[in-house]
Amino acid sequence: MDVALELIDHATGEVFAQSEVPLDSLPKRFAGMDTQLTVGDKLYRVVAASPDTREDIAQAKRVVLRLQLVETVDPQTVLYSLPTIEDAGAPLTAGDHAAAILIAPDDWRQVEFVRAMHRAVVLAEFTEIGRIKREHQQGSGFDAIHVRKGVPEPLRGARLRRVELEQAIGAAAKPLALRGQKGVVAGGFAIPDTEAMVYGLAQDGEVVVMGLFGYFADTIGKLHALALARGLVFVDWCGEQCLVAHEQGFVQP
Repeated sequence: MDVALELIDHATGEVFAQSEVPLDSLPKRFAGMDTQLTVGDKLYRVVAASPDTREDIAQAKRVVLRLQLVETVDPQTVLYSLPTIEDAGAPLTAGDHAAAILIAPDDWRQVEFVRAMHRAVVLAEFTEIGRIKREHQQGSGFDAIHVRKGVPEPLRGARLRRVELEQAIGAAAKPLALRGQKGVVAGGFAIPDTEAMVYGLAQDGEVVVMGLFGYFADTIGKLHALALARGLVFVDWCGEQCLVAHEQGFVQP
């Protein structure tokens, strides 16, 4: 059985290839898998798939893959791929990758929600990130990186429960793991939402970290009521964007 395949460039949102492929050539599921494919002479990583299981693809007779170009550099001139990373990395514990959804370690907390009380610290971090982007960009990479340390527990005290996120997204949480690292994230969770996911850390059911990954425009809307009620701001660190939850949506203050 053949199914229609549509490829979308994650960076631009543009469709760049369409074809028919055998259903059996696709993995049983995309969520939580580190799937790569070559298109022409370029290597891409699958960021999101819709539908994301072979069974659902068979019913729909089509699948849309959102792809991110895998860039390579000369080992003698290795650069950082991002201008900033979070210092407080994800804590790991023993666990099975097969049951978890994966993200790359560098994707950890790059787009997230924080309490509005941290906004001044966020803006101070933006100053350093902007300096890295202005002074240290070398082509598609950076020869220096800003390590963020100002907001180690962005949602501590917000009293946001993981079950509230599951209800807002309409899906159950799954374990979270980091690509290329053993075990799973201790207290970690990942809630899939079509082409995106909400992930983070919960302690005794209370969420202390909540990040977003994938094509998450619609997902942000589902989280608006919670963000407004808890006084949260949406932060895209690499993009230096901080949006405040307002009755009309997320706005630039």
